[in-house]
Amino acid sequence: MFVGGLKLPFRSIRASWAGVGLTIDDGEHHHLRSTEPRSIDLPPGTHKFTARGHGFVTGEAVLEIADNEPSIVVVSPDHRDSTTSKTPLGTLRVHGVRGPEDLQPYVFYKSLPSSWGHNTLTVSVMVSMFTSGIVAAAGFALLGAAVYGFTKAAGVGLFLLLFAAFIAPIAIPAGIGGVLTAMRFERLPRSWRRPGSDDHFDLTQSS
Repeated sequence: MFVGGLKLPFRSIRASWAGVGLTIDDGEHHHLRSTEPRSIDLPPGTHKFTARGHGFVTGEAVLEIADNEPSIVVVSPDHRDSTTSKTPLGTLRVHGVRGPEDLQPYVFYKSLPSSWGHNTLTVSVMVSMFTSGIVAAAGFALLGAAVYGFTKAAGVGLFLLLFAAFIAPIAIPAGIGGVLTAMRFERLPRSWRRPGSDDHFDLTQSS
């Protein structure tokens, strides 16, 4: 199933923000949300992780949990892989990472020029939030302009509405999503925003 065009950003946003369920060793069940880490105590050894979510292909992985060492298991949505009419959000991928520095949105914020030469990502997060706010505001402004156009002439309103119909449905959710992601990132423990401190979590869902 081909995924592209205007559908792609909608699928990406839906997949990144959807909640998923994680079953450990066919027993313990947890509900995960995007960018909200969960701390789970597991005995050292090999464990089976199964991730399920509405609209997703189920993902599975068997991972080794070390003794006296924090491990991070990530559930990542791949909205381009194995998409069908029954699984439009693609595949859930379960894998381990070395640390929070390998997770989104940390990787994205770290790649911005505003983070170069800085020990924290505060500037990048603020830049992303501000830019996302502008994008969302532009989408709402286009809808407002279309409404205002109808008060002047039906032709003007219709022209602006057609233009807004292509831009606003993408700009508004993308902009709001960017703002919410930045706000959630700032609520994460310090060790997730500045890897290297002593605090740790064992489980998270990454967008």
